[in-house]
Amino acid sequence: MSPPSQADAIRRLASLAGQAPDLSQDHDVLAVAMIIAAKARGATWAQIGSVLIGRPDPRLAKKHARMLARAANRKAAVTISLEGLDA
Repeated sequence: MSPPSQADAIRRLASLAGQAPDLSQDHDVLAVAMIIAAKARGATWAQIGSVLIGRPDPRLAKKHARMLARAANRKAAVTISLEGLDA
């Protein structure tokens, strides 16, 4: 079975988090926010893995979440750097 698409994974994470996703935001940032919200509501890493990567593997889910967080941080750093150029 192949992993779900990024938009589908975000929708499913949002249901775990009890929130409605705004798919116009950056998908990596949104996925990290949904993971944090789902964990706050008591979701397990196995549940998050099932939604995020299509496998109930807690280790792979954490690894994938860290990868998403690093990507979101890189995008935020670039955005902040570019905003400084406007001054």
